[in-house]
Amino acid sequence: MARATQPSHSWRSVRAVLNKVSHRDLLGLVGDLYALRKENQDFLNARFLRDPSTLAAYKEIIEHCISPAEPWKSPVKISRARKAISDYRKAIGNPEGLAELMIFYVECGVSFIRDFDYINEVFCSSLVTVFSDGMKMLSQCDRDAVDKLLPRFEEAVHSTPDFGWGLYESLSDVFEIYRPDA
Repeated sequence: MARATQPSHSWRSVRAVLNKVSHRDLLGLVGDLYALRKENQDFLNARFLRDPSTLAAYKEIIEHCISPAEPWKSPVKISRARKAISDYRKAIGNPEGLAELMIFYVECGVSFIRDFDYINEVFCSSLVTVFSDGMKMLSQCDRDAVDKLLPRFEEAVHSTPDFGWGLYESLSDVFEIYRPDA
């Protein structure tokens, strides 16, 4: 039995049709996409509203995935938490917002380690990677953002000296390498 062939559609095909659609119809389409999924709402809010509250949706995902309140019911989901940061980057890519989400990710991870004595190599490696990305992102931020966020990065380092897997040493090294000039 022959398989039905899927039509070969591409963005180019859709864009050609959209170029012919009225402004009203485009607004209706965007409204439908907005209503379809929470992720679409978060994306459009971040892209077009550009206010600090748009970070809340991404922070909620990060906190739920990196620091679940009941980890025996809902396990840690590193990839989903990192996807929240990636989704924000795709929506707007604002360096201050990205640095904020990255340090929030690390803060949630540190809190989770402290609350549940949960620590393993993959989790720690993820915290160090996101911390490093956040420190690099600070170099793209304005001075006010750096002044606001840098103390949180420093506090994340200082809150881990008794943790295992070399977490303190790794965070400390990254902090010194990427610390913006004072």
